[in-house]
Amino acid sequence: MRYSSWNERKPATITLLVIGIFFVGMAVYAGASAAILAARGVATTATVLDHQRMRSGTWTDVRFVLPDGHTVTAALEQSLDSYTLGETIPVRYDPENPGLVADERALHDMAMPAVAGGMAALCLLGAALTWFRVINWVAIARRWG
Repeated sequence: MRYSSWNERKPATITLLVIGIFFVGMAVYAGASAAILAARGVATTATVLDHQRMRSGTWTDVRFVLPDGHTVTAALEQSLDSYTLGETIPVRYDPENPGLVADERALHDMAMPAVAGGMAALCLLGAALTWFRVINWVAIARRWG
């Protein structure tokens, strides 16, 4: 069944485009952060202050000392799944932005950019298929009630 008008395919196309663009942004941000830390990051050790597991992933706060003596507390951009409070871990931080810090052991894990990029590709493909009237989401929704 084909769409009868632009009005029927507009909501699905716009929704998929917005979600796809969001995932593109996530993939670019995660990949850029990893690239910055790999290129100019400074290695040091940090102490784990807090570690929480959530549905969306993990959240880990660490504290480390800069060469000039300032103490930085920041959330890890990339981390492993399991830490214990007070554990000392190897990290890499951006000297221009010390709040950008990642566990050095997880730095080359490109899972987040890959997953976000895959989701972006699926959403943008869905938007294209909707735009060109290959998929009729309205008819599918009606069929499944």
